[in-house]
Order: sequence, then C-alpha cells, then structure tokens
Amino acid sequence: MMKLSSKELKRRAREILTGRYGLPMMAFVLMELLVLLLNAPFQPSLQQPLNGFQIAVFFIATLFISLLAIVLHSGILYIHLQLSRNKEAQVKDVFRYFNRRPDRFLLSGLLLVCIIAVPALPAAAVTILLITTGADTLFCLILAAAVWIPTLTFLCILAFSYDPLFFLLIEYPDEKILHLFKQSRRLMRGNKARKFYIACSFLGLSLLSGLSFGIGLLWVSPYINQVNAEFYRDITGETAQEIEQENAPEYNI
Repeated sequence: MMKLSSKELKRRAREILTGRYGLPMMAFVLMELLVLLLNAPFQPSLQQPLNGFQIAVFFIATLFISLLAIVLHSGILYIHLQLSRNKEAQVKDVFRYFNRRPDRFLLSGLLLVCIIAVPALPAAAVTILLITTGADTLFCLILAAAVWIPTLTFLCILAFSYDPLFFLLIEYPDEKILHLFKQSRRLMRGNKARKFYIACSFLGLSLLSGLSFGIGLLWVSPYINQVNAEFYRDITGETAQEIEQENAPEYNI
C-alpha cells in the first residue's frame, strides 16, 4: 500500500481547511477556554507556600481536568475526521463523547499514562537517588543522561505506537479497549519514524505560536489536528482507496 508523504498529507490538510477554518478554530478555542476556567480555581498562589493538602488537591484536580480534556479533544478529532471525509460537523461536537461512552476515553487515557509512566520509573528513581546522596554534580549529570537518553528514546517509540488510539476509539465505539490498543500498535508498525518526522516538522510553527503568546495556535492547532486525521486515514488505507476510486477509469456503456 502506497503511503503519502508528509508534504502530501499537509497539502491535503490545507486543502480541506481552506474556507472551513472557522469550525475547528472555534472548537479549539472552546476547549481551551473550558480547560482554563476549570484550572483557574486550583492554580497555586506564588505569594504563599503550599501545604501538603493543597498540593494533593492541585494534582488531583490537574489529573481530573486532564481526563476531561481528553474527552473534549476526542470531540475535536471527530470534527477533523468529518471534515476530512467531507461530512457535516458542528462546534457542539466538541462535547460529543460526554454522552457516548466517555468512560472508554477516560480509561484509555489513564491506561496510556500508566503504559508510558511505568518504564520511566527506574530512570526517575536513579535521578532521585543521585540528588539525595549528594554525589558530584558532573557525575550526576553524566549518569542521569546515560539513564534518561535511552529511556526517553524508548518512551518516544512507545508513545508513537499509540498515536492513532483515540481515532480508533472514535471509529469503533463497540470494540474492546485492549483490542484497540493492539490495533494501534499494528497500524504504527513501519509508520512511527514517518510520524516522528511529521511531528518534528511542526516544531517551528509551534515555536512561532509560542512567541505570538499562543495566538498562532488558533491556526496551527487545527492544522496539526487535520494532518493527524489525514495520517490516520492514510495508515488505515482509507485514503488509498479514496484516491483509487477517484482515478478509476469511467466506462460508458
């Protein structure tokens, strides 16, 4: 199966968004505002030190809001899939999965965090041990780098293995979660390096968005999400079938 290049995926994404940027942009703003409003009461004050209880409340609230953000983001991914397929979508689709088995998205998010966090525990333990023992600073840095570089490389590969997971949750609402995790790994075989390259290609745009105090994200975030939707359709073979149908000769009888 022919795979589309990063350049072609981006071209298709721009073509789809032309004249329709308003919808994904409004969806992104809505999600960000909701997350910001939910976070506001729990933000720690810089003027006074936090006690143990306040720290616990902050981390619990952050986890809870992050899980809600996963459900909201899944709604945004649905919008981009609909745009990609030239189907109808609305801003209210951001909330689509709050009444369509949100537990599947919440559980998948928690499971994904555990899958990625557990392999990092040995490196974190070594780092904490080095700090608490007061070893030589240069030695600590070298040893920490020796531990974290392979760990981060492995975590990066692991994270990309589950890149299409939430698209799969959207597409197959009745399928078992663990099966979709397995399906995600299968789809990403031979595609992780390509997705890594695509992700790195957006670093410049993301940096410029940061320099614009986040205003640039109004355009960059929908663009990235649309490219991700195109990538998902590409690795599942949907795009290839679409192109084949478009290029099929017509016979007049």
